[in-house]
Amino acid sequence: MTSEYNAIKWEREGPIGILTFDRPEDMNAIGEELRTELMDFMDRLPHEQEVNVVIVTGSGKAFSAGGDLHGFLNRSTAHQEQGGAIDVFSNRMARKFLEVEIPLIAAVNGAAVGGAAGYMLGNEGDRKNAQAERAYMRQEMRTVAVNITNSNGSVSQVRLRRQGVGYVGTRGEYYHRLPTEDELRPIYGF
Repeated sequence: MTSEYNAIKWEREGPIGILTFDRPEDMNAIGEELRTELMDFMDRLPHEQEVNVVIVTGSGKAFSAGGDLHGFLNRSTAHQEQGGAIDVFSNRMARKFLEVEIPLIAAVNGAAVGGAAGYMLGNEGDRKNAQAERAYMRQEMRTVAVNITNSNGSVSQVRLRRQGVGYVGTRGEYYHRLPTEDELRPIYGF
């Protein structure tokens, strides 16, 4: 994701991503082009390697003036003239922002109105709860427990975390495949 966008700009500084709404002439109002590019960007963001946080900002004197009302009106009018209705105000974009699994930080510069402010600032409590739940579920999905039978017949459990194609033990050791009980016993002293 580099220069393939016109209305947004994506930059990387190591593990930090910077997403900039880049329509300063319209105070970064969310028109069709910016909305389409932002939806595409949000779909691609989970595939960006080693991005730990994204800072979202706006170019020029505003974070965002909200929705581009002229664009909404033109789209709605054109669609109605063809005999259909249109979902002008949709929450698809807000859901995209809520689904992001890394922190998004709003670097608000100037006005932050309507949808753009809502994407970043709206319902933060629910967002944090949803992120915590997803993080827990991801951790559980990446964890494997290996039961080790001790010499006295009791069972101890060693938890391994999946990492890439292998596994990492609680002492930091790496295994290229899931280790057996006999391989773990001497390391964990059972």
